[in-house]
Amino acid sequence: MGKMARCFLAGKAGVCYNGADEGLILAGKGMRTVKRGMALLLTLWALLAPLGGHAEEIGNDWAMITAALASDDPRPVPDHWQLTVGGLSLAPDLPGGVMNLLLLGTDSPAAEESRGRTEVMLLCSVDTTAGDMKLIALPETAYVTIDGLPGPIRLKYAHCFGGPQLAMKTVNEALQLNVSRYCTVNFESFIAVIDQLGGVTLTLTDAEREVLGIAPDAEALNGAEALRYVKLRWGEAVTDRPRILLAALLQKALSGGIDGAFSLAESVLPSIDTNLTTGDLVDLVFALAGSEQPGGFSAMALPAEGDQWPPDAAAWCRGVLYGEGALVP
Repeated sequence: MGKMARCFLAGKAGVCYNGADEGLILAGKGMRTVKRGMALLLTLWALLAPLGGHAEEIGNDWAMITAALASDDPRPVPDHWQLTVGGLSLAPDLPGGVMNLLLLGTDSPAAEESRGRTEVMLLCSVDTTAGDMKLIALPETAYVTIDGLPGPIRLKYAHCFGGPQLAMKTVNEALQLNVSRYCTVNFESFIAVIDQLGGVTLTLTDAEREVLGIAPDAEALNGAEALRYVKLRWGEAVTDRPRILLAALLQKALSGGIDGAFSLAESVLPSIDTNLTTGDLVDLVFALAGSEQPGGFSAMALPAEGDQWPPDAAAWCRGVLYGEGALVP
């Protein structure tokens, strides 16, 4: 029959054959049935094939990235793994006048570059009415789960995937807190800030002095020495050293009164990355240095259990920050 189709009936399904070069053509209900089946198969293939390929890619990339996170690579997470952080997950409203900040010390090449690991993570809570300040050193090696990542990571790596916004979101979700402000300083800026203050005086043990190479008669640590101190992963004070250092820095910075505090803020701000507004800074300076009678100050470390958060971590932190029972559901 050449190019002319030869048709026959098979039940109610019409099937036509156009020759070897044309193949089968379905007509009637048979054609509609096969079209629906093919459409379903194509839809499933379109949905499942990318997932299968992406799952394999995730597996390969994740092994590579976890190795990079443990290396000295200053940018361990590639661009396509960066996570977009939406609105922060916040706990109930804070008591009036309380301002919470997340203080981050990173190994980023620059303070404003949100790629580095957070070697130091401190939760700072200031009652701007009473002038009280509380510091909690967080266990940066504790594991957390983050939406969009195929496995748990250490808290210190959250900053690598989404900068300070992801770090705040992760801390809020882990501890049921309400943190929306941050200050980030990288190691080079950290050294510069301490040198601008003229060094910092700390009480060191003989063992710490020996490990750090600090002379027995040295009264103050310069920026480089202070950085070695806060990064020291030895002894029982691993999580205590960051808050001990920051407490000493704050006390020295605030000893000059309100004029000294504003002068220090002006000189330090270019070295840090923060979302604090001018109004926030004014409130903090007046709260901490604007009164002849300084407010209360306390600094402690969240008692982590190895690489895990303690079971009562959220209640413990909220109790320290807001008083026993406050804001606890």
